[in-house]
Formats: sequence, C-alpha cells, structure tokens
Amino acid sequence: STLTHRRILLAGTTAMNRLGLTIGALVAFGSKPTGWAMPALLASDWLGQRRRPPRTVVAIFGGSAVVAAIAASIAYREHRRVGGLVRGRTVAESVRFALQHFTLQLRDVFFPTGLSAVYRDGFPLPWTSAWGIASVAVGVAFATLLFVRYRARPSPSFFGLSWCLLSFVPASGLIAMRRGPADSYFYVPLIGVRIAVAALA
Repeated sequence: STLTHRRILLAGTTAMNRLGLTIGALVAFGSKPTGWAMPALLASDWLGQRRRPPRTVVAIFGGSAVVAAIAASIAYREHRRVGGLVRGRTVAESVRFALQHFTLQLRDVFFPTGLSAVYRDGFPLPWTSAWGIASVAVGVAFATLLFVRYRARPSPSFFGLSWCLLSFVPASGLIAMRRGPADSYFYVPLIGVRIAVAALA
C-alpha cells in the first residue's frame, strides 16, 4: 500500500494528490509510526536521486509531514496528560536509548530468538555495557554503509537504508516515553531493511 500511495503522489494531478494526502492523513491518525511513512518515503527517494523534486511532490511531502506532525503532537500531549513521558532524561541519554533501541530491533530482525511483547532491558544502559558497546558499533556501521551507498550511484540499497532510518526516528525514543522499546515501532522501518538487504545480496 505504501508504494501505491507513492505512485498516487507522483502522478501529479490535483485529484490524485488530494487523494494521496487524505490517505496519508487517515494512516497518520491511525498509526503514528506509519503516518511518517509518506514523508520518509519521499525524502529517501529525493536523497537517492539527488535532484530537485517537482513542486507538486514537495507540496504533498509538506502536507503529509504536517499531518504526521499533528498526529504525533496530539499523542505527545496525551502522553503528557496521563504521565506517559519520562521526565529528566538528558539529550545524551535519549540518544543512547534510541541507539540501543535500534540495535535491539536489528537483532530481532536477523536473530529473532528473544522476541517479547515487552522488553525489560532497562534502556538506556551505560556506554560501557554490552548493549552500549553493541549500539555504538551498529550506529557506526549503519552510518558508514549509508555514507558509502550515498557516494555511489543512486541505488535501492541507499533508498532502503535511508527509509529505515527516517521512518524509525519518530518512534526511536528520542522523545522519552514510558512504554519503552516495542517491535511495533519497527514494522515500517523493516520495509527499508528488506529493500537494502535484497539490494546488497
């Protein structure tokens, strides 16, 4: 359905653009991580092609990003109201949490042996812990691979990697929620992982 939405947006007609934005709005209010799918998809495509996109596409990107941001803002306020936010976490701790969350999700993709409805690993753990060291290694490896594929000709692997990163950031834990890591946050980024793995295989 995501590829269908992209084709709708790139069709260029006013009716199709409105339909695409409507679909994006419905998806965004139904699922916050999925709501970021449209702007992440378009941004990944632009980065890979390295050329200025058509104005209609830029407008729809802005519209879908605004819709997703509104949905996320509503959810943020609700979390604040019911005490779902973690207070007092520093920026460094939030970055550490996001990296360790990302590492956990990639582990579960390639080695799905410790799956759980609720993860109780106590993130963020210190940099010197096993999770801390692993998350730094994964972060450096992912950033290096992303840079190398960007320097090469536009490729599906770069598109998949950037899609994974951009769609994961809103649910990564940079804004600290009490729910903690969850596999549902990685459903949309997993599309990018599959594209990248298929392209690099």
